[in-house]
Amino acid sequence: MSRATERHPRVLVVAASALRAGSNTGTTLAGLFHAWPADRLAQLHLDDGAPDPNVCRQARRIDPHSNPWVRRARRIGLRRGDSRPSRPSGDPVLRFAAADPWWKRATRRLGFAARAWADMAPLPVPPAVWNWLDEFRPQVVYSVLGSIQVMRLAYVVSRRLGVPVVPHFLDDWPTTKYRIGPLAYAPRRLLDAYLDAVMQRAPLGLAISAPMAAEYRLRFGCPFDVFANSVDVRACADVAPARLAGSAAQAVYVGGLHLGRWELLREIGQSALELTARGLPVDVVVYAPAADLNAYGPRLTELGGVRLGGSLASHEVSAVLRGADVLLHVESFAPELRRFTRLSISTKLPQYMAAGRPILAYGPAELASCRYVEQCRSGLVIGQRAPDRLRSALQLLFQDPALRDRLGAAGWQAAQQRHDIDCERQRFREVLAEAARGPAAARPSAPWTEVAA
Repeated sequence: MSRATERHPRVLVVAASALRAGSNTGTTLAGLFHAWPADRLAQLHLDDGAPDPNVCRQARRIDPHSNPWVRRARRIGLRRGDSRPSRPSGDPVLRFAAADPWWKRATRRLGFAARAWADMAPLPVPPAVWNWLDEFRPQVVYSVLGSIQVMRLAYVVSRRLGVPVVPHFLDDWPTTKYRIGPLAYAPRRLLDAYLDAVMQRAPLGLAISAPMAAEYRLRFGCPFDVFANSVDVRACADVAPARLAGSAAQAVYVGGLHLGRWELLREIGQSALELTARGLPVDVVVYAPAADLNAYGPRLTELGGVRLGGSLASHEVSAVLRGADVLLHVESFAPELRRFTRLSISTKLPQYMAAGRPILAYGPAELASCRYVEQCRSGLVIGQRAPDRLRSALQLLFQDPALRDRLGAAGWQAAQQRHDIDCERQRFREVLAEAARGPAAARPSAPWTEVAA
């Protein structure tokens, strides 16, 4: 075994989904673990898929539906909780339209509660999986957590094998998950219990943004480091910003349309229509997952001003971003969604910055993503729901090529300094290696430890 290989600890990834690109979480994790030695990386996952063999070749699946009661509860949750056509990407926050009648609100609450109770069901680890884990001998358990079942699995494996857990928080789900009233009181208490138990086995934690890391250090009382999406910055180094050449200026959005994002993109489309009518043609193009386009596409385009570009494979994203004049980032102003997204930095922002294009961010000013664009000086931020300011910002960006050049260059510089894939992978390896050398429980056991076991 080479010394380079020895520097990589044996890591067991515990997650709901197999390690593969396709979702925001999958893209981030696949980037960090790419080129990890095959014999030093394994995964336990719950979904039906399989890890990308280029990332992880050793994996076992734990069936989360083995309990008949769980299958029934989840069916109720999917039927009742996802009855609106606004949840193809799995919005984690319970939302209602202003016109929703009481019975629809009650039905959706019941669906959310059913899924919460299903998450409480035990998830036994078969003897064959324990034998496999004993042979692999992980030195550290890495997990993005996110549910009671995944937390229980990460905790039980960590405790039985006597290794630490390194949790990675990609959004502030501990603040918002199962906050739906008395129907989910028991799941919420159990979620808090397992989170506390897991954190007692964590020598350190990882967060997706600096604001999240700072808040979680105080919340959990342990060190936190920052790891967001990483990108191949050097591949974009020779790309000059796009210029207007008589045709319509192009503003491009790439990403999911859930979490209320489609509503803000429609507002941007309206602003583009107004600018076009004034003699400044603007083409707003939206690329999103197929399920999102099917669910939101008609509502997104019904007022005009937005063109659907279809869905992109991961290898197609970079070229589309580099071909745009302006890149769009949106976050909902709805209070319940602001609480969920306030500490997150979108996976797309490092990709946007690496493309060397200016960003127009439209969302609450206090959100970490909007603050990040402002901090990196990589774009303009409209931090209030103000159509006039939105239209003025679009006009300014499209009429001032020098401004676009300056913002795009600042974004590329920030991506090089903070998100370079080679640097981040090396730093990630060093952090996990340090965690593997530390004690599994550096602090006193939580009062919920025995309950969690």
